[in-house]
Amino acid sequence: MLTACSFSGSGLSNDSTDDTSNDSADDNSNDSVEIDADGTTIDAPGDAPPGDAPGPCVTYSTLFDTCGLTHGGPVIFAGTLTFDTTTGDLTRSDGQPPTITSVVVTTADGDVRAIVATSIQFTTAASLRVVGDKPVALLSLGDVSMASTSRIDVGSGGAGARTSCPDGAGVGEPSPEGAGGGGGAGFAAPGADGGGGNLDGSEDQETEGGSGGASDGRPAALLGGCVGGAGGDGGGIQVGGAGGAGGGAVYIAAAGAITMVSSAVIQAGGGGGQGGSGDDSGGGGGGSGGMIFLEAESIAA
Repeated sequence: MLTACSFSGSGLSNDSTDDTSNDSADDNSNDSVEIDADGTTIDAPGDAPPGDAPGPCVTYSTLFDTCGLTHGGPVIFAGTLTFDTTTGDLTRSDGQPPTITSVVVTTADGDVRAIVATSIQFTTAASLRVVGDKPVALLSLGDVSMASTSRIDVGSGGAGARTSCPDGAGVGEPSPEGAGGGGGAGFAAPGADGGGGNLDGSEDQETEGGSGGASDGRPAALLGGCVGGAGGDGGGIQVGGAGGAGGGAVYIAAAGAITMVSSAVIQAGGGGGQGGSGDDSGGGGGGSGGMIFLEAESIAA
């Protein structure tokens, strides 16, 4: 698992588990069908040939029991799309979105919205922005592939970004002489303290910046990043800037292979803090990056 700002195909290894944000026609068909030499129909993929007793199902995910999930057909993402993990709605700005099957999987650490399919493909330049209150999972009985310049984006307020975190970033100290900045959010590592405020240049009048958020260490769950601390208020109606949003969380698991070309990107970066409303107010601290987790029989760029 990796709490990170972004992930590029060029950084992938061939490890079986990787811990870590031009259109083609949409394919909404069911699983392919093969005909044996004797005329017997064999459903593909996954079904054993006639005469062979199927073995017990083995989950291909360490986070979920995929044997208990009903997978939809192949999914091909093309064009510019948005998926909402709160509602399960998939929209496309420049055409008809593919038909998907999505389910909410309940875990001890919260709900995750999963797209479940026999295979998942991102065509060249396909872009999938994922928002909503739940982290997103892409689960495939076969392969997951991302073509040239394709993109998955859960950054800055994306799917599963947290609006509050234990020992989160602190607010900057208010002051009409120059308020302090908000602390930076923490996640896999502690956030930085916010800068002090000091408009008149006198050291004895410097205000304190907010404390940086604490580290969660290596998370055991699928979690989004944390929000940054707000800047301190200045004099009068001057309001400190809001902290930046954290990045979201995305999990991709395949019973087959995950393949990304070097120009494909998964983005989970946190957002920058906003400036205050006046000269004496402090700016907000930055949000932390979210989480990217890939798991498959093979992972390659």
